[in-house]
Amino acid sequence: MNTKTMVALLTFIGGSLPAACGKAKREKIQKEAQTTMELRNKWQGTCRPAPDLPEQFAISQWDFGADRGYTQRDMLHSDANCQTKTFTRTTRGTYELPNNRNQGTNDIDLMVKDLIITPDSADWVKKMNEGKDCQHTDWQAGVEQSVTGRDCPEGKIDRDTRIRDIYDIRDGKLYFGRRAFAVVGPAFDQRPTSVDTGTSYSQ
Repeated sequence: MNTKTMVALLTFIGGSLPAACGKAKREKIQKEAQTTMELRNKWQGTCRPAPDLPEQFAISQWDFGADRGYTQRDMLHSDANCQTKTFTRTTRGTYELPNNRNQGTNDIDLMVKDLIITPDSADWVKKMNEGKDCQHTDWQAGVEQSVTGRDCPEGKIDRDTRIRDIYDIRDGKLYFGRRAFAVVGPAFDQRPTSVDTGTSYSQ
């Protein structure tokens, strides 16, 4: 069901709600349905410097499901053209869309369930094992390791960490709040007030 069909259906349903519900409530239901349908998709960014990892460059992907589950995948590279992969960082969890708070943007809360690291090169495996990254010494190329709740060079994420963010969809592109990677950004409980227009994701 596409966005227009969903909005039309809810408009019809909204018209049959008791008058006590009021116009504002119907409009809220319709808007929430529309923004949810717009977000549900697979989004991919372009190669850019990784703000939390010096000398690393990342291509990030987001997948928002109809079941309110999400997957964020950051594919890290050692070169500015994102040709030489070093490791992949995957975050899985659920998301909620609280009441709209910012004019022109939408609030989103991400609840982290698992954080996974996958080394993508032999050199990076050696580096991670020697450094005991995330308290592991058995890293293998292409093999996932859960690092949820572990101390890692780029920080620690506990299970059920809630990351408060905002998003906006403009001209078919998805933008998030202005700060570091949503996965390891500072002050998770402080919701950004503006989107980062320099970083976008396309379907």
